Amino acid sequence: MRVFAETAEIKISTTDGGASVKSAELQKMPDGAFRLRIPAGDIPRNANTLEVRYQHASANRGDDGYWVAPDGVFGKFDTPDGVYVAKPVMPFFGMKTPAQNFAAIVKSLQYEFLPVASAKDGKFGIFPRFEIKKMYFAPYEDIIIDFYNLPKEATYADMAKIYRRWQLERGEVKPLKERIKTNKYLEYACKSVFVKISMAAKNNREKIEHQNAENEPPLGVSCTFDESMQIMRDFKAAGMDNVQICYTGWITKGHDGRALQFFPVEEAVGGEAKMREAVALGKSLGYQMTCHAAYTGAFTISNRWDPEYIAKMPDGSLWKKSVWSGGRSYQPCMRRVLELFVEEDYKHIRDIGIEGLFHLDVNSAIRPPFCCDPKHPQTRKQGAEAMNAIQEMSHKYFGGQGSEAGFDHVARTLDFALYTSTFHTFPSKSPLVSGCVPLWQIVYHGIILSNPFHKTMYSIYAKDERDRIDGRLKTAEYGGRPVVYAGRKSLSNVAPLKKAYDEFSRAAYLQLEFIEDHREIAPDVFLTKYSNSDETITNYSNKPFEYKTTIIPAKDYKTIKNNAK
Repeated sequence: MRVFAETAEIKISTTDGGASVKSAELQKMPDGAFRLRIPAGDIPRNANTLEVRYQHASANRGDDGYWVAPDGVFGKFDTPDGVYVAKPVMPFFGMKTPAQNFAAIVKSLQYEFLPVASAKDGKFGIFPRFEIKKMYFAPYEDIIIDFYNLPKEATYADMAKIYRRWQLERGEVKPLKERIKTNKYLEYACKSVFVKISMAAKNNREKIEHQNAENEPPLGVSCTFDESMQIMRDFKAAGMDNVQICYTGWITKGHDGRALQFFPVEEAVGGEAKMREAVALGKSLGYQMTCHAAYTGAFTISNRWDPEYIAKMPDGSLWKKSVWSGGRSYQPCMRRVLELFVEEDYKHIRDIGIEGLFHLDVNSAIRPPFCCDPKHPQTRKQGAEAMNAIQEMSHKYFGGQGSEAGFDHVARTLDFALYTSTFHTFPSKSPLVSGCVPLWQIVYHGIILSNPFHKTMYSIYAKDERDRIDGRLKTAEYGGRPVVYAGRKSLSNVAPLKKAYDEFSRAAYLQLEFIEDHREIAPDVFLTKYSNSDETITNYSNKPFEYKTTIIPAKDYKTIKNNAK
């Protein structure tokens, strides 16, 4: 019987306004994938973008199915025309159509691609776009994309499991069940709630870009070390034995205050002596004591400021970012940061007593940065390597690594993601978007600890009851670890956190399991099934829902133990 070749269309736009389109046959691989390989040498030096349209990545308005992007955002084929450019959180995407379901993994040159969903004249598709011009370097490796065709009944959960299998089989990541055997800090984290204490930050409402001693904005204090010690005593008295405390805004002039300057510890919150005292107290109570640092933004007010280590654009200018508490932020070259500062800082922080899953902000919240400085050039791939090296150093000095979000160029060195999506905080304006699903969690639950959304970091102490309810349900549906990010005012009220702590304690064993299935089983009712066969049913509707023999009340959830011993 003849085997028909799979094909893809390669579209290249050039900087002079030209364009070319050609068809390529895909190679069948031993694991069943159909592979597209585009040699680096075949990519024109004047290429602007390169797009790949798989033959099955097409649907018509009105078809059943959906496209799904690596940030968990999906779209049905009933929306108006439009475009959605997804965050490349993971290098894969998928599509379910009446004709064919598939998952695609970008296995090489993955840091230079963006996932794009589009609909024009009622024709829907999803494809990878490689930003060749914005690499600012010649293509440094071939483009390799593997397309996996799936059974008709397959869903986004099956697509995610294809990517999870690849990550596990090649040894890029390892399950939590294996890693906790040799890491006591990670074992503790799996059963603890995460409390990020906001201590101090400057109020830069005037958006002062370049600060100095005369124009530096005033510092606001949300919590001192003395106050944090009383909070920890209250936690312990309430029966919360497993808590990871993370100090944020402890550095000079608070959060983002004068980075990359961390020391001296900010005196307004108690200084280094009080930090040492607080850390020692927390550890005596059995808590894991960590703190927050970041190397992805530098300010000119820092006593470490030097344009030399800042990442450069192709014209030699400094890579500018947004204005934060410390003023205009500049992107450092990650390799130079590693060479100049990290170990010196880590030794000092470790000496204070910090140990556990150290929180390195932003590392997993952005694409790995490039640098065009001829003295220390760095492609995005090299930027990813430097970020992983920094996180490996966190393991060396503290025993583990947490970071801000879910970009998985650092998956192999990441233990905990503070959140994995900003979907509910910053919703897309694209008409193509239908919603969000736990794609990241299906890939990484049981491998990397996480809390699902930027919004759920604040939901336990949210003023709006609807936000509290929705945050509780979203955390349960996505298998999340409870997170609180707050100052003294909220944390002085232990009751809301104690409620979340007790709920999590009963289900913490699920942190070690993979998520094997997720789907909507009735309007506003979702099933999350784990690798041990246990199921969580999350009911967002306004009426009770019966699942098997269990009643799940309205606006509530229940975990059903199908494999209880």
